[in-house]
Amino acid sequence: MTDIRRCGACGAKHRDSRVRCLRCGAALAAIPAIVPAKRPRWLPGAAAGIVVVLAGGGWMLSRSSAQPHVLAGTHSPSLAPAAASAEPSRAEGGDTAAVPGLDPAPAANAAYARGDYAGALLGFQRAMADHPDDPAAINNVGQILVRLGRAAEAVPLFEKAVTARPGEWSYRFNLARARAQLRDWPAAVADYREAERLFPDDGPTLFNFGLALQQTGADAEAATVLERALAANPEDPSFVLALARSYQRLARTADARRAFERFLDLSPQSADAAAARQALTTLSGAPGEAAPSSRQPPVSPAEPPAR
Repeated sequence: MTDIRRCGACGAKHRDSRVRCLRCGAALAAIPAIVPAKRPRWLPGAAAGIVVVLAGGGWMLSRSSAQPHVLAGTHSPSLAPAAASAEPSRAEGGDTAAVPGLDPAPAANAAYARGDYAGALLGFQRAMADHPDDPAAINNVGQILVRLGRAAEAVPLFEKAVTARPGEWSYRFNLARARAQLRDWPAAVADYREAERLFPDDGPTLFNFGLALQQTGADAEAATVLERALAANPEDPSFVLALARSYQRLARTADARRAFERFLDLSPQSADAAAARQALTTLSGAPGEAAPSSRQPPVSPAEPPAR
C-alpha cells in the first residue's frame, strides 16, 4: 500500500515510500504513514520487494533501499523565488539498462555535484538521447539548461515532460520557474496555479505563485496565496516580506506594518532590512491608508530544482 507521509523537518507531504524528504532531504524512515492511499495506476504490477521512489525530477525502481540524492532547498531573505529541493535519483546497484526512467548517467551526476553544469549537460543530453521518451531524462536536461541561464531552451523540454506526465508536480514547478525567469508572468502564474493544485500547501510553491501574481498586479490574490505560504513556513522571512509588500500595495496599513515588523524581527541584518525600515517609517506617518511603495520587490529567478 502507498502511504502519504509528512516530513517532520519541513512538513512536506509525500505520496509514496521514499526514505528522504523531497523538499529538505530529511530522513522519512521513522515517520509513520498518516493517510493510506491507492497505489499509483501507472505502476504495472510491482512485485514484492521493489521500491518506487519519486524524487522531484524523476523516478526510479530499485531492488534495494537506495536513497535519492537530495539538494536541500534554500532561499535568501530577499524576494527570490524559491527552488524545489529534490534531485532526480538513480539506483545504487541494479540493472540500469532494464529500467526505463532510471538515470544512467553517473558521470553527469558527478559533474553536476562539482558544479560543472556544462559537463553535466552533455551527460544528461546523452541520457536523453538514449531515452528520448523518458520525462525524467527530459526534465534533467531542462533543469541544467535553466542553471546555465538558457531558460528559453528549457521551456519546451519541461512542456514535453509535463505532457508525458501531467500529474508530476516537480515538472510543472520547473516549467513555471523557467517561464518566470523569462518574465512571462501570465504563463508562470498559470503553471504555478497548476503546481499548487498538484502539491497543495507546499510553502515554496505558494511563495513563488504569490510572487508571480504580484508581477501581474494581482495583489489581492497574491496576498491570499502568500498568507497560505506563510502558514506553511511561518518562520521564513522571505515569505513575510513578500506578504508585507502585497499588504502595502493594497493599502492594508496595519497588516503591512505588522508584517514588516515581523520581517525585521526574523531577519534584522538582511539586505532588505533598510527598505523594510523605510517602509515602516512611511506606514507610521500615514493617517490611515498607506500609499503603495515605489520600490518594487527584487524578483529574480533562483535556481530551479536540482534535477
